[in-house]
Amino acid sequence: APLEVPCEQLQRFRFRNLFASLFAGHDLTMQMYSDLGNALEEISPNVNYLILAANYHASNPPVVMLLGELEP
Repeated sequence: APLEVPCEQLQRFRFRNLFASLFAGHDLTMQMYSDLGNALEEISPNVNYLILAANYHASNPPVVMLLGELEP
């Protein structure tokens, strides 16, 4: 089954600026990267800067690191 972006967990955050890094193993796909980027843009429609990176790491399941400045 394809992995789902944890939208419910992300809903509580609204970012002004965000660096997000996706860590996944051999199951890393462009679709996962795209889905995460779309979800982050959706929860923070007023974001000024959003940088998303994908990294190979033996994380199972995949994990996301978020470093950002929250909206006031």
